[in-house]
Amino acid sequence: DKPAKSHAFAALPPTAEFEDVFFYGIQSPIHALGLLCERVEQPNMDDDWLAQVKRRIETAAVVVADLTGADPRVYLQLGYAWGKNRPTILLAKAGSPLLLDISRHAPIWYERIKDVDSALSAALDTLKTQGLI
Repeated sequence: DKPAKSHAFAALPPTAEFEDVFFYGIQSPIHALGLLCERVEQPNMDDDWLAQVKRRIETAAVVVADLTGADPRVYLQLGYAWGKNRPTILLAKAGSPLLLDISRHAPIWYERIKDVDSALSAALDTLKTQGLI
């Protein structure tokens, strides 16, 4: 079930709090690049969830991960994306604790959802300019 069109993968905690971040902050700049924006919506980390996540990350042009709330599912997806050498963009709500020392991959800190849209657009433009997506 590989998408016909290039896509970005969004790794977000599967809670209602992140619905607006996905739909109003992440999707718009991804679509502006001509990419589909996908995520795997399943609250449980079962084998089916993991298989879907792995397939989507392996074929993604870029992975966007929101580290807000230190959700282990998001960190797992980020680690897999790094292991597969996918370009990644990290997001985190201002004041959120991070579980890893990721100073080389500093997240985009945001206060509001509209901040996500503009900052993500700039980060995607940078990756495109670098020829990474």
